[in-house]
Amino acid sequence: MSLNSGLSIAPLHPKEKERLEALAAYELFGTQPEHQFDEIVSLVAQICGSSSALLSLVGEDLLWFKSRYNYAAESGPRDGSFCSHAIMHDDVMIVEDASLDERFNQNPLVTCPSTHVRFYAGAPLLTEDGLPLGVICAIDDQPKTMTPLQVQTLKVLANQVVAQMNLHRSVARMQAINQNKDKFFAIIAHDLKAAFHGILGFSEVLDTDFDELEDKTKREIASYLNESSHTTYKLLENLLEWARLENGAMPYRPKQLQLDSLVEETVAGLQFSAAQKNIHIEIQLQPEIWVHGDRHMLHSLIHNLIGNAIKFTPEYGTIRIYDETQQDKVIISVEDNGMGMTPEQVQRLFKGDHNQSTKGTHGEKGTGLGLLLCQQFVQQHHGLLEVKSSVGRGSTFSFSIPLSAKVLS
Repeated sequence: MSLNSGLSIAPLHPKEKERLEALAAYELFGTQPEHQFDEIVSLVAQICGSSSALLSLVGEDLLWFKSRYNYAAESGPRDGSFCSHAIMHDDVMIVEDASLDERFNQNPLVTCPSTHVRFYAGAPLLTEDGLPLGVICAIDDQPKTMTPLQVQTLKVLANQVVAQMNLHRSVARMQAINQNKDKFFAIIAHDLKAAFHGILGFSEVLDTDFDELEDKTKREIASYLNESSHTTYKLLENLLEWARLENGAMPYRPKQLQLDSLVEETVAGLQFSAAQKNIHIEIQLQPEIWVHGDRHMLHSLIHNLIGNAIKFTPEYGTIRIYDETQQDKVIISVEDNGMGMTPEQVQRLFKGDHNQSTKGTHGEKGTGLGLLLCQQFVQQHHGLLEVKSSVGRGSTFSFSIPLSAKVLS
């Protein structure tokens, strides 16, 4: 059975978009029951003296019953449900006799003899920002009243559910961080070892056989040492940025930024690299677009994406930077007409699989950290980083960031 009726549809929450985003961040919708939630739901039924109890997460169209006590269904439609009404309340919503409540007296759960729902009491699960994620509720087939102590206890148990949800989210985040650390350390160990093997090997050759080497060979060794040193320095630079981000030493400090000025400033620092391959960089941005973002993170993000485009674009190629506004965000794209990638290569991009890395059109080496940092910087701005690519035709990296209030007003 489901707590649903098409006869009394609750209005959407005033902050429905933010509410759904908050719910998604917990990554609990659609997941199976867990004992820490089951214990609380069982306690709700005992405290309220009800035959059934639920921990109901309210999604866009569905209710997901994360935990159930004496209740068979795993989910139900949102429209017309008791829970869709309950999330509109800051306090406990109590329906003592649903047959006498005009919102629910025609609900099949109330009118059907096999279910015969009469009593419902639901406490919203509120985030620190006051956004309701769902409801913890008691259900019975007999009319009931609740004492002040029962009401207060139900609210306390709702707070305990939210505390468990926060703990669940924190554990998931820590697991993700540990996975990222393992990934990054594998990249670092591989890159540093390879770089220093070359640097130490050729340094030893110069030290022991300098007088016997031809000038051409000396120049080739010097060029290799210079390139390896720059690559290793970039690796350490990316590593430092990642470490600062993970340790909270790189706080997210958004402010109003003029997009074209930020991009032009970043491109200016890459013109020398582009000129070495005779690559033309076109900036095609709308004027007077202001974004809400962290200057350092966005500079590093754009620098990495353009740097990658230069790496994989052949001589006399073109890189185009353009934007598109959509409601409350702007999508910035870096497009090149370079080597391009297969669908399999695109899927591996953000997995940190260094063994599958590709050299640039001039044999340039990457650090393996750049795109992973880009992804994290975009996530800090609550945006998405997307890639479109075709072998031999080039790639386009696009990311979204919020427009500033200056533009929206």
